[in-house]
Amino acid sequence: MSYLVTGGAGFIGFELVKALLKSCEKVYIYDNFSGSDPKKVLRLSDERVKLVVEDLKRPRVLREIVNEVDVVFHLAANPDVKASWSDTKAHLEDNVLATYNLLEELKKSKKQPLLVFTSSSTVYGEKEKSVSEDEACFPISVYGAAKLACEALISGYVGSGLIRSAVILRLANIVGGSSSHGVVVDFVNKLKTNPNVLEVYGDGTQKKSYLHVSDTVDALLLVERRFRDHKGLEVFNVGSEDTITVNEIAQIVCSKMALEPEIRYLNQFEGRGWRGDVKHFHLDTKKLRSLGWSPKNNSKSSIEKTVEELLFVG
Repeated sequence: MSYLVTGGAGFIGFELVKALLKSCEKVYIYDNFSGSDPKKVLRLSDERVKLVVEDLKRPRVLREIVNEVDVVFHLAANPDVKASWSDTKAHLEDNVLATYNLLEELKKSKKQPLLVFTSSSTVYGEKEKSVSEDEACFPISVYGAAKLACEALISGYVGSGLIRSAVILRLANIVGGSSSHGVVVDFVNKLKTNPNVLEVYGDGTQKKSYLHVSDTVDALLLVERRFRDHKGLEVFNVGSEDTITVNEIAQIVCSKMALEPEIRYLNQFEGRGWRGDVKHFHLDTKKLRSLGWSPKNNSKSSIEKTVEELLFVG
């Protein structure tokens, strides 16, 4: 089996590439390195890895690659939810235009590889209960709207027979020691800079699901195995069964770092961390679990594992 991983040098993408190398014949890492380090890719030193430094907004060799691979994992995106309200065009181009360009090349591919797309729980918007894949989507951030637009494009291309098959995974908050952003990284970096004060965006009561990247990779590999010969579109939620508050995350980080800082809340958006932040959220993952997926970590252990990786593994 051969694979293309767009955003393959990114946080989730690189962990996926390492997992694929346990059994694959070839994997293309397709990345523009706008938010990732090319050195870690070069350190792989595996002849099965083919590095393509290119931007999906301006593809040049993409057509050749999609004619060769069996599966395309599309992870390339602008992941900055916080900045999506201030730079709306970036999310249109980095997420929607990039996905459109990929779909245009996939429709021309004689091989018709399976497409696996990582979407986001933010497509649902605000919900008062645990949400299943059938729930209506009303995003409250431009990031969520861009992800939903990508989903709609994929659905249209599959539904009209332009591409053979696709699987969409709506991810919860994914954490891990190799991440460069997010609440855990933010807290650790702030406390390293000033161990006496920890600034918290919002009122600290924001409550969401967090999942370790290793469990996320397991989900990606599972759907690829189950649907590589499938025709049509499937959608799955990916997240832990429980939730955790920002205050609880702060407590875990402070405990792991053996610190007792003053907590200062930057509460500008009615308890939210930023404009478009979904304050309380939980995904119903029964559909994916019915396929045999079972995460090894819940929200708390995902956070604890991530803090330890950031502090002690590097």
